Amino acid sequence: MKNKNKKSVNFNDNIRLLIENSISLQKVLTSMTISLDGLSKDVKKIVDLFEDANKAFEQGKRPGEGKTEKTEMKILHDKLNSLIEQNKVMANGIILLEGYLRESIGGFINPQDNLIKEESDEEEKIKRLHNSRF
Repeated sequence: MKNKNKKSVNFNDNIRLLIENSISLQKVLTSMTISLDGLSKDVKKIVDLFEDANKAFEQGKRPGEGKTEKTEMKILHDKLNSLIEQNKVMANGIILLEGYLRESIGGFINPQDNLIKEESDEEEKIKRLHNSRF
């Protein structure tokens, strides 16, 4: 009789721990989703900034009038390449983090499926901007 009660108590403790862990994990996932949403918005702002800069550049409003156009284009090209590489590293980190989170909870989450689509759309905008000038 004591064994049954002891097993029942252990079972109840295990259930309680599972529930607590699930709640904690959901809090972390919610926080992560909010952070990723903020990151997505920031990347969109950067893309918009580059689009505005491209329009201004096409209209002849160029910074550093004393520089030759080739030098200016080379500097811009290098900065864009650096930004693209940084974005790739950030995207890979986000994908790895998302994969880790999915593994740790058995594929339970579905945090904003459109977030990845928005990131790829923004990458396409950057590539189009980059390719339109070079």
